[in-house]
Amino acid sequence: MQDTKSTVKDVFVYLGIFITLIVSVYNIIEIVFSAIDIKWKDLSTVVYNYDIYNDGVRFAVASLLVLYPIYVLLSWMASKDVAEHPAKKELRVRKAFIYSALFVTACTLIGTLISIIYTFLGGDLSIRFGLKAVFIIFLSAVIGGYYYYIIKRDYTTVSKVPMTLTVVVSLAILGLVVWSISIIGSPAEVRKMKIDNTRLEHLSSIQQQVLNNFQSKA
Repeated sequence: MQDTKSTVKDVFVYLGIFITLIVSVYNIIEIVFSAIDIKWKDLSTVVYNYDIYNDGVRFAVASLLVLYPIYVLLSWMASKDVAEHPAKKELRVRKAFIYSALFVTACTLIGTLISIIYTFLGGDLSIRFGLKAVFIIFLSAVIGGYYYYIIKRDYTTVSKVPMTLTVVVSLAILGLVVWSISIIGSPAEVRKMKIDNTRLEHLSSIQQQVLNNFQSKA
């Protein structure tokens, strides 16, 4: 009976899984969608306050590279604990966080799918719509299928499914990060852009000072 009681460690582990999963999914969507938008630019779209350095995407990449390994580690700890204490599979805190994570993730994915359909109906490029829609459907299938397996899994038998899926997903995420960086530009390229922009600002400032000095003496 002791194994069926939630501990403070259980709460923090599953809370950590919940937070890192939600944020990682959001960051993955942000990275992929931004890379698609940059790769296939829509000339009919008017962009205000354009982020020339793609800081939003870079923050998403940095956040994903930190939080996703934490998610994998916490998930491994939770699975190892349940394997050692099978009764913990029925923990209320475990079920609550798993179903809550699935619910929030599903709402995020559904909302995103509605958004890209709305954008497509507003004249967005078909290729961007298609790629985003396929990606969201694929991501939904992976997350839903994995957690359905986790809920139904028999922890008394050894399974290679979690490890195999973790390796495949990790390689896929690494590939997405490399692909997105190749599109938005490497850190060295961004540094060059910032230096060039600083030079332009200095030249503009000098031009303005010369103009002001000329007008004051005219």
